[in-house]
Amino acid sequence: MNWKGRYLDLTLVDGILTLSHQRAFAENLSLQVRKIEVNRLIRSRLKRLGPLIRGNAPQNFQIDVTAVSRSSFKSLVIEVEAVLATMATQPFSGRMTEELLGISSQERLRWTKDGRLPHSGTAPIHRGRTIMLPVYAVERVVSLKSAPEVIAAWREADDMFPL
Repeated sequence: MNWKGRYLDLTLVDGILTLSHQRAFAENLSLQVRKIEVNRLIRSRLKRLGPLIRGNAPQNFQIDVTAVSRSSFKSLVIEVEAVLATMATQPFSGRMTEELLGISSQERLRWTKDGRLPHSGTAPIHRGRTIMLPVYAVERVVSLKSAPEVIAAWREADDMFPL
C-alpha cells in the first residue's frame, strides 16, 4: 500500500509502515525551519502505536503495525497531517525571519518600523512578565527569500539615506 498526503508519504510492506516527511521539508520552508519540532511531533505520535524501528533515512520513521488496527494509524496520520498544516502556516519569529533572510536584527527592526517588512501580528513571550514580540507572515518571508534583490535594494537605500 502506498499513500501520499499533503505532507506525508506512507508505504506499508509486510506489516511495516514507513512514514516519510521528506517531501514536507522540500516543499515547505516553514516546516523546513521547524525540522526539529516536526521530527519530535511525528516521533511522539507514532510511539502511541508501538515501538519505532530505525528508518533508512532521517526523514523516515518505521513502525510494525501488524498488531495495530488500520483505523488507528489512519486517524493518527490524519492528526499529524492536520498539525503539520497548522505548523506550515505559523508565522515566523523575528529570529527565524533574520536567519532566513540573512539580515541583522537592526535591519529587521528598522524595516518593520518603516513598513518595508510588515509584521503579521504579535506573539506573547513569557520572561517573568509577558512581552509581545512581532511575528512575520510565512508568505511574505518566503517571497523575500526568493527575491534577494529586494533586500539588496533596501540595504542600498539605507546606505544612501541613513537615519
